Amino acid sequence: MKVTGGEKDLLSIIGELGELGEPRWVMQTYARAVKLALKPVAEAAKNFAPWEYGNLSDAITVTSRKVKGENISEGRMGVNSQAWFVKRGESGKLSSTGKLTRPVAYAPTIEFGGKYVQAQPFIRPAYHAKGRPEQLLPHVKKTLVRAIKRRTKFLTPGVK
Repeated sequence: MKVTGGEKDLLSIIGELGELGEPRWVMQTYARAVKLALKPVAEAAKNFAPWEYGNLSDAITVTSRKVKGENISEGRMGVNSQAWFVKRGESGKLSSTGKLTRPVAYAPTIEFGGKYVQAQPFIRPAYHAKGRPEQLLPHVKKTLVRAIKRRTKFLTPGVK
């Protein structure tokens, strides 16, 4: 998710806080706000994900991070590349030959399809249902405003 000039109120809030000498707090709060805004999108993706053993839906996560060298925080919703699951046999039971597999290895094949696999999209429908910027920005703004109010409640009235 990227905030552009279209959401001037949000950008001005972030800019003013950065000028007040709190850039680190602003970036942490913004990253947390983006992460909270993406949670409903992750839940929708989990609902859309094909479910055989639940491995794919269990691996869907939301993360946020600060982009190195830039004053930008970004959020990501997708399949956790660190998740490992035991591959089950045809019967659905764990076998002694069960192998560890990463859902990230087969997630693109499920999302986009492959030579022998029909596509079963789950990320794109979640994005279209709940993840558009015009749907996420009000949540981000609400979280930022709430955090700012908590942060500044100790200030003397009239002092800015």
